[in-house]
Amino acid sequence: MKIVGRVKRFAKVAGEMVSLEVVEKMAVASSPNGAHAASTQADLQRGETIVLFTTDGALSRDVLQTTARNNGWPEIAVPRKIVRVDALPLLGTGKLDYVTLTKWAETA
Repeated sequence: MKIVGRVKRFAKVAGEMVSLEVVEKMAVASSPNGAHAASTQADLQRGETIVLFTTDGALSRDVLQTTARNNGWPEIAVPRKIVRVDALPLLGTGKLDYVTLTKWAETA
């Protein structure tokens, strides 16, 4: 077995550290019936951009901003990009495959 990389669960957006878990909780609060996962993508001006992958085609940035305001979550945690997918990548254990998610985010 070979470990390829360390899973990074924070984004550095405009100098601020943002928990990707908070982004995912925001998505679940906005769309409880969808599956959601957050990753990052390099951004020359902001450091990183948060990319949210979701199975809910109706989930929008406006809905996420409202949820963030209502729950006291920081505006900077609202993802700039939302990508609709049919299903999230899973490992054989049923857990999210963050390595694949990171690759998806690089090309999103």
